[in-house]
Amino acid sequence: MTYQIGYPRKWKTYSFKLDPRTWTATPVAARKAEHTRQLAKIGKPVDKDDWQLAAPQVNAYYDPTAQRHGVPAGILQPPFYSVESSIPVNLGGMGMVVGHELTHGFDDQGAQYDGLGNLVNWWQHRHRAAGQAQGTQCVIDQLQRVRSRRR
Repeated sequence: MTYQIGYPRKWKTYSFKLDPRTWTATPVAARKAEHTRQLAKIGKPVDKDDWQLAAPQVNAYYDPTAQRHGVPAGILQPPFYSVESSIPVNLGGMGMVVGHELTHGFDDQGAQYDGLGNLVNWWQHRHRAAGQAQGTQCVIDQLQRVRSRRR
């Protein structure tokens, strides 16, 4: 598993011109440049330094195809993280985010990828069926607890 924390090692660069007189030209040029960048990846090895999110975005992700976890700098602010908060509070906030993303490696989609990021059925049938049954029961139990608290 690789971790992308804060910001990328190498920044994306685009060669399109910004036109302050035509407000629609810039987003169209940006979409075209990103589309061209994505198409250029076809047939090439996976770039492990490529980020799915921009550094200022308040989000995080787990990519099962690359066994990669991304935490952009944008999420490193309250309520998830603060330089004024205690270490346990920050570990709790970011621990929740990281833990949530890591569970995607074992959910109904992430569990379909092996340790190298290949889309293969690597589970033994009985283990996969048992895991799905346990996961389903876990959700049912949680919903029942929530409903019982509302009564």
